[in-house]
Amino acid sequence: MLGFRRTHDDPPLPEHGDDWSADRLLTFHRRLSVAASGAPTPGQVDALLDEVPATPRNVAALLEHLVDEHARRARETGRSRAVVAAPLPAGAVARVGHLLVVRWLTRRQAMGRRVIRRLSHSPAAVAAPSQRTGWLLVRHLTDGLTTPAPA
Repeated sequence: MLGFRRTHDDPPLPEHGDDWSADRLLTFHRRLSVAASGAPTPGQVDALLDEVPATPRNVAALLEHLVDEHARRARETGRSRAVVAAPLPAGAVARVGHLLVVRWLTRRQAMGRRVIRRLSHSPAAVAAPSQRTGWLLVRHLTDGLTTPAPA
């Protein structure tokens, strides 16, 4: 069975000394949600994100929180169906963000978590942390939270 990988064959995210504890991540998620829900001052959310060490586990936790927040807001505003039916946006990062939110809205979080795990540490360490796919997606999703949703 060369070239065949089952879902459960995905390796776990590597551990790192800078990984935050679950409690610290939860506290940070609350702070981020509060900052993104109001009218944040310019740079306020970016300053919060700069506090997070760029480890795969931290990035994965942030991505999952941000995708969940987007899905929650879409449900609360009655836009779930519109988001699911919307065409894919332009740009690779925007497309992945949209697809992850759709996974959450259609109750397919396990599939979304697989994608998040893979994005959290790609591309390899040759790219600066701010240019890695996971961080680009974190920034994109955060920008989406601070921008008012279309009516």
